[in-house]
Amino acid sequence: MLALLLALVACAPVDPLAARRAWVQDQLVTDNRLFLSRDPQRVAEKLDRMAADPYDYLRGSNRLWLADRANAFHERPPTAFLSVDAARATLLVGDAHPENASTYLVAGWPDMALPIEMIDLDAAGVGPYTLDLGRAALGLALLGEGLPDCAWEGCQDAAVSALAEGYAETVLGDPDEARRVGGGIFGRLRDEAEEEGPARQRLTELTVSTSEGLRLRTDTGLDAAHAGLLPLDRDEEAQARALFAALDLPAGSRLTDAARRFGVGISSLPALRYLLLVDQGSPTDEDDSLIEVRELIEPPAMPGAPAQPFDDNAERVAFAAAALWSEPMVAPGYRALCLDGLYWRALPVSSFVLGLDHLKIAEDVEAGEVELADVERLGGELGQLLAQSHLRAGMVTGGDLRPVLIADLEAGGGEDGLRAELLGDAEAESATLLVDWGLLNDLIEEEGPLLGADGLSGVL
Repeated sequence: MLALLLALVACAPVDPLAARRAWVQDQLVTDNRLFLSRDPQRVAEKLDRMAADPYDYLRGSNRLWLADRANAFHERPPTAFLSVDAARATLLVGDAHPENASTYLVAGWPDMALPIEMIDLDAAGVGPYTLDLGRAALGLALLGEGLPDCAWEGCQDAAVSALAEGYAETVLGDPDEARRVGGGIFGRLRDEAEEEGPARQRLTELTVSTSEGLRLRTDTGLDAAHAGLLPLDRDEEAQARALFAALDLPAGSRLTDAARRFGVGISSLPALRYLLLVDQGSPTDEDDSLIEVRELIEPPAMPGAPAQPFDDNAERVAFAAAALWSEPMVAPGYRALCLDGLYWRALPVSSFVLGLDHLKIAEDVEAGEVELADVERLGGELGQLLAQSHLRAGMVTGGDLRPVLIADLEAGGGEDGLRAELLGDAEAESATLLVDWGLLNDLIEEEGPLLGADGLSGVL
């Protein structure tokens, strides 16, 4: 009887697109379940942002991408890499798409150029180094989708090929000849940050001058794009003050204002987020600064990864920042902490901290200020940046990672093998993502802004 039932199940016709739609719906609802029970309005906003732009869909679906890679039934060729076990225990950025690359301020500026790093480490963890490369390759492919005249042949494939070349050459080459990232599109980003940083443009945009000094602009509330600052209620004010105290900032620092910040990010859009206005002690506002403190959530599981060696999310993110970045950030700096049973990370909000924006790159290409060859260069520098970060972190258990990556790259076919694998994966995964993006739009239209999750227990 069991054999007969199995035969009937095996022969039952399945609509692949309908099955995929159900899977995407389940993954997105599961990914946002914590926020659905707490702030469904922000989840609807996040899903709406994802539905409006394929690259923003990429940003909000890292868990789905990793789940896809872990799916044993997914038709994906086996990797030629990771034959060296230690290569599965690399400290990863965790979500290494291009928009996570950013400038940031260091104590040595302006005598030294602003570094460029993969600054968003919310999904950082230990896993196969190929996951960072695969995510970067997919990000480059989606970036190309939004650029004029950037077809797969000759543009997207060139950027992904350059990613493989930049990574392999950095790992296999002479470590004493490492180049500093910062040409082409990254160079324009750095120039913009170094121009706007001293003018404190972000501080000016988010504050207003009063008789008592600078204060946050909370009078406008949420704008048409649902982004803005709102005043705190009593409980939020107590939490913001407790977070400020936990940051352990330099002596003389005081909190002059705080607000809830909404509409920022994609994946983390529904998370608790505070903006703190901090005075460092000067009677003028010349040393006032902004710090964003945001809730950290549990990162997605990485397929093929060993057990994570971190006790909690704060330790994980703080360790990743210290290990992956080339320079420590200046005060008020980067912090990770635990408060009220939640994990948080603090990051300065400054014009010196400026990330890539796929829409701005598209505008620059349209205006003729950026050439498609610059997109290829971006891929190469992104590969170089990831390799430098991985090598800088070394073995999580201690020791030099370079020999491990050299052995694994050579076993998988070297630069040529890496290029072929990244190209194949990026082309297939970008096509799948565009299908999924269309399915999300269909789900919102047919199931509602929460994909039907408003009927679940504990939601609304």
